[in-house]
Amino acid sequence: MTEKQMMPVVFVGHGSPTNAIGDNIYIPQGRKMGEYLGKPEVIIAISSHWYCEKLFVRTADVNKQINDMYGFPDELYQVHYEPEGHPQYAEKALKLLGMMLR
Repeated sequence: MTEKQMMPVVFVGHGSPTNAIGDNIYIPQGRKMGEYLGKPEVIIAISSHWYCEKLFVRTADVNKQINDMYGFPDELYQVHYEPEGHPQYAEKALKLLGMMLR
């Protein structure tokens, strides 16, 4: 992509966590989308898995994995993903939301 082109915004609901280990129609389609779009500089993930009164934005250099699921096949708990964080983008998101980075 050139400097003037922007990557599109894509919403992907994960559905069942077992989609990460299963063989289904979504896996090849996700790969095709990744090949078409290329590697993004940053991904913003939004979760509604916790009920809390405040908004939280992770600002770490590394995003530690949180398993907030129970009762799935052991194979799923072997999937490990701790992507590099981008504190500068977290700060930008907080500013856009009208908050300050702490």
